[in-house]
Amino acid sequence: MVHRLLYDYLVPAFDKTFIHDAWSCRSGKGLLGAIERAQEFMRKNPRAFIWRADIRKFFDSVDQEILIRLIERRVLDPAAIRIIRETVFSFPQREREREREREPLLECP
Repeated sequence: MVHRLLYDYLVPAFDKTFIHDAWSCRSGKGLLGAIERAQEFMRKNPRAFIWRADIRKFFDSVDQEILIRLIERRVLDPAAIRIIRETVFSFPQREREREREREPLLECP
């Protein structure tokens, strides 16, 4: 529930900063819309290529301190910042670093 409240709180502050074709977790930008947009590009540019990528454990590799500083630039409410900090730091950075050391960054077939 807290994550959903934070999402609803942060989307208005950040959504307008994303490029038009960022499709993940955005209102009105679901999988079907992404597929239709890709098909539109392919019809207009038949010799083009489209690359679909999903970086495994991307958010686990984000530097928490940098993330907080970026959020603090747009969110000025101290109570909101406190809740965001508690949420971001709820997963210890050391644990993530150990996970990254154990798992390869890129899996090749």
